[in-house]
Order: sequence, then C-alpha cells, then structure tokens
Amino acid sequence: MSGLQERETPRSFTAISRKRNCYLCGAEFDSFGERKCKLCQTPRCLQPVRRGDPLTLRETQVLRLVVQALANKEIAYELHLSESAVKGHLSRLFAKAGVRGRGGLMLWGLRVAE
Repeated sequence: MSGLQERETPRSFTAISRKRNCYLCGAEFDSFGERKCKLCQTPRCLQPVRRGDPLTLRETQVLRLVVQALANKEIAYELHLSESAVKGHLSRLFAKAGVRGRGGLMLWGLRVAE
C-alpha cells in the first residue's frame, strides 16, 4: 500500500440533533453539525424564484448596469464576473421582475429605483 491506513468507524454511530439557527438566513432547523439550513445549502441556481422576491446585492448591481444599457460583456467586466454568471443573474432578475426581455427589465428597474 501507499502508506495510507484505513480508519475504522464505529458501527453503532447515532447522530444527535439540536435546534440551531442558520447563520445565513436565521431560520431555525434541526442540526446534525451543519451551520446552514437545507434551503441555504441548496445552490442558488436550483432554488425557486418567484415574482416579487427581494433582490440580492449582486442582482441589484447587475440591474443598475442594465438600466445604464450596458451589454453582458460590459457588465461582466465592471463586476469582475464571467459572462455566464451575468446571464444567470439576468435570468433570475427576469423571473423576479416578471418580465421577458431586457427592455422590460430596464423599465422595471427605473420604476423600482424611484
């Protein structure tokens, strides 16, 4: 073998849960040692988005640049993101704003900013 030793694990391991608050969202959940609740552990791209959900800080930054009529590549450069990350933020913004296109998002962003 390469010098690695196999560790024996106890056969009758029982996990003890306790109530804990998620350090990201503050929700109370049964913890088996985790610090985040199940929703916060789920990747953002898999979490459901509904119209009217609050915007994240990054989505607000992207929206401000969309309102200034910047292209995806320019937004990516300004925020030090990849172009595909910008597209992901835009799709979440479209869902939250309830619009289909960039023009509708610009108008919605102007109304929200007022």
